[in-house]
Amino acid sequence: MATTNPNALYFEMRRDGNTSQVLLVPQVFNAVKGKTQKAKLLTRQISESNPRRSWRYYSFKAVPLIEKTADMERALKDIQPLLAEIGPFLSGYVSGTWKLVEQPLTIEMTSDDINDVWDANTPNALMRRVLRARNEAGMPEDLFLTEGKPYTPSEVQWELKPGAEPI
Repeated sequence: MATTNPNALYFEMRRDGNTSQVLLVPQVFNAVKGKTQKAKLLTRQISESNPRRSWRYYSFKAVPLIEKTADMERALKDIQPLLAEIGPFLSGYVSGTWKLVEQPLTIEMTSDDINDVWDANTPNALMRRVLRARNEAGMPEDLFLTEGKPYTPSEVQWELKPGAEPI
């Protein structure tokens, strides 16, 4: 049986020369530890005067494993518990007038990345893949001085099944 590696979701938000980097790691089964690892949110806020801040780790309550599916209704149902928990965190950015820079990126994780996140260690190999993906996506190299090109969710094209209602 083939296994697939999970993907983390990475995005940046900027305001007044500060950059908030956010990495959402999904709930996964950690084969090395033999347990399911809760979804985690890794964040750090950096600026020109503090470019090397440590990542902070936030764990979410256990939610059912979210699997890849073409069934939009099932996917939306499966993701609701996680969205309910992450909503208050993201609303702080909205109320704080942060701008989402470019499009969020998905980054493939390895078992070593999963173990590092489990142990609250910075997954350095994952961070290198994030930097590579940022460059390939054309994101600004300067993390502090440029505002970049704000990404608006209206640019996302959603495909709904015939008869499905938008949320």
